[in-house]
Amino acid sequence: MKHEISDPTGIVLLMFLALLPAGPLAWAQQKIPDTRLRVTVQQREKGKLNPALHVQELLCFSGECSLTSITLNGCQPSPVSNGMASPVIIERSSTVGGNLKVTKEGDTLVAIETSVDIGGDSVTTQRFRYEKAREGGMVTKLTGYSGGFVKNSIIAKQVITVEFVPLQGAYKEILKLDCPLGLPGVDGSN
Repeated sequence: MKHEISDPTGIVLLMFLALLPAGPLAWAQQKIPDTRLRVTVQQREKGKLNPALHVQELLCFSGECSLTSITLNGCQPSPVSNGMASPVIIERSSTVGGNLKVTKEGDTLVAIETSVDIGGDSVTTQRFRYEKAREGGMVTKLTGYSGGFVKNSIIAKQVITVEFVPLQGAYKEILKLDCPLGLPGVDGSN
């Protein structure tokens, strides 16, 4: 038996039914709340904890998000002395820029950042669990965290996996860094 559908209503109904299996996945997408979550992490690679401190800040407003990372205590040779200094390194990604994707899974925001540099490509995934804000408020209380990255290193010719280990406690005072901070200024030597 051959069926013909020429009625526009029937065609629309068929298109709707064809898309129905994909529908629940799209409908399950949860709205990202306005958010300001911060955590400081250290990187653990091959069981060794790196002393550098990475302050992560996830900001989301009206469904768009940015992730900023500020690195301190990453001692390197100083350009102005024979000693070591820790430059302040600031990195940022965003959903608007296309290198960050943020999804909501219950009380957790999952931030996936992709990057490519001279050494290879990497994917960083961070899970920020939070306490729900009051109605109309902003999410600011972090209650759990896990994260890390995987890099396909062209230089090392291997895949590198690094875990992010969060500092414990709502607020931590670091009394002494391993080396002095190296901060940028205005070069008035001209």
